[in-house]
Amino acid sequence: MKKGSHLVSKRTLYTHHGIYIGDDDVIHYSGFSDGLNNEGEVEIVSLDIFSAGNSYTIRKHPNRKYNSKESIERANSRLGESDYSVFNNNCEHFVNWCIEGKRKSDQVNYVVNTARNTAVTYGAKHYLKKKVPEVATSAFIKSTASTATGSVAGIAAASATTGATATTVVSAIAAGSLASAALPIAVTVGVGVSVAYGVKKAFDWFSD
Repeated sequence: MKKGSHLVSKRTLYTHHGIYIGDDDVIHYSGFSDGLNNEGEVEIVSLDIFSAGNSYTIRKHPNRKYNSKESIERANSRLGESDYSVFNNNCEHFVNWCIEGKRKSDQVNYVVNTARNTAVTYGAKHYLKKKVPEVATSAFIKSTASTATGSVAGIAAASATTGATATTVVSAIAAGSLASAALPIAVTVGVGVSVAYGVKKAFDWFSD
């Protein structure tokens, strides 16, 4: 294994990072690697202690800013530091700083992005669950009532069936009193509401 290599060791809920310095030794920001109650410092440990009985891999840095010697010197310059922070200064931040000169952590970025995307998706899901059926129902009713109001044939049929005059039917619809409108128009509106209900059901997957 080459000196200055970025080592990544698997843990139960995260990955632990260190920089190999030779002779089976690793410099790492121990942090919580020894347990949640042990917020450790930057230290030199054996490869066995670093991996803690777990497997490890070497992460490639094809565009590394500092060569192996320089990366190890940077790691040594921070030995004894005890300013560990899961989100701002963890073991991955440390190794990336040694090799690339940038404090960054892919696993922190993943957690933050996942949380943000989940929040956005949750908000959109519940907004659409509430608003889309309301808008669809309202649009269908308005459209159906408008069509019925402007339909001469519909008004004539309503008048013939119920004995209501065309003027009475139009007045009832214009006043918003669909209950007093002629039967065929009420049925047409009912169909519109039924279709709107079907649209609502199509959005039921939002509640899954």
